[in-house]
Amino acid sequence: MPTSRYLYIAIASIFLYTFLESLRQGQVRILPESLLLIFWLIWTVTTGILFQTRPGAEYYSFASPVFRHPFFGILCLVMLNSFNLLKPERSVFAGFVFCGIALILLTLFSGELYQIIYIIGRRLGDETWNSNEYAYLLLFAVFAATYFSLKSVRPVAKYTFAGLIAILTVFIVLSASRKALLGEAAFFLLTLGPKYIRGLITKLKLTPAIIASIIIFAGASIYIMNNTFVGQRWTELLKEEAGRDMPFEARFAGRGFYYIEGIKLFSERPVLGVGLDNFRYHNVLGAAAHSDYVAVLTETGIPGFILYFAAYLVVLMRLQRAIAVSTSAGARLYCRILRNGLIVILLVALGRWNYDHMITYIFLALSGKYAAEASGVLPRSLV
Repeated sequence: MPTSRYLYIAIASIFLYTFLESLRQGQVRILPESLLLIFWLIWTVTTGILFQTRPGAEYYSFASPVFRHPFFGILCLVMLNSFNLLKPERSVFAGFVFCGIALILLTLFSGELYQIIYIIGRRLGDETWNSNEYAYLLLFAVFAATYFSLKSVRPVAKYTFAGLIAILTVFIVLSASRKALLGEAAFFLLTLGPKYIRGLITKLKLTPAIIASIIIFAGASIYIMNNTFVGQRWTELLKEEAGRDMPFEARFAGRGFYYIEGIKLFSERPVLGVGLDNFRYHNVLGAAAHSDYVAVLTETGIPGFILYFAAYLVVLMRLQRAIAVSTSAGARLYCRILRNGLIVILLVALGRWNYDHMITYIFLALSGKYAAEASGVLPRSLV
């Protein structure tokens, strides 16, 4: 076993010992979402070991990333939920903002921004990691910057964060991640509301600066749409996922193919599923399920699906209660941002999987812990 795997086991052991010892002394309260995800992980690993659908694969050993990534994500959620490690809330959101700025600077200094504008077939984020992951991380910076912009009293701070949101949006567009951009649009619609947006538009005056900005934006948009791969990706309505020798389902455009394959797999093993990350071995393309819903349902079965998404539902209901009962305007705003962020995560999950993504668990932990305190489930240490 490589040294890195021993390190993972050592870290997990320390975390678990600390948690169990604190639990024994009555210093910890486990929130429902933590229990649901722990049970989901136990179900996933147990069924994966006992009913493996890919013989000969040592897929459910602790050293496997298929198990390790969700394990550490859920362990992180449990630890953050159980201890006061997320105080104050501004520091967590500040971390999201700095993360977004760091990603932007990384693509600027690496020269990747220049490449995607002038080289056909490139998307922003492909050089540094993955374009869809890049845009997904920028979404969390958008959530945080929106909170700071709405909460700020001073105009300079308010408009500085608004400007940062605009820059983050440009880089999301250049990543060509359609689901991230649509998720951002949904977030602003949920957070600001149609009435606020209409009022904001009516207050805008057509000053020379505004007119110049509109012209520059329109010109840049036309150029990008007509001359870059990013533009091609945004304008294409149908995309072939495989060659002409594939069956119709394999040539089905976009994410629809994965849903078709998911229905087939689910009908074959509705209870146990085919095993975590095994979707890719049961379709003609050999591709992973590009959807959290398809992946969790087909790979962990109905029980796994209920346990996993019940954790999100519990947190969303708690956030809604916190918005209704909290007497602090700042707490209500923060809960609204967290609620709308989780809704966007669930919307974006139609086209990506999150069960092995650490930042998703951190955001879920932050949402659950803060809502528990704002609604009175836990002592108020954050609000």
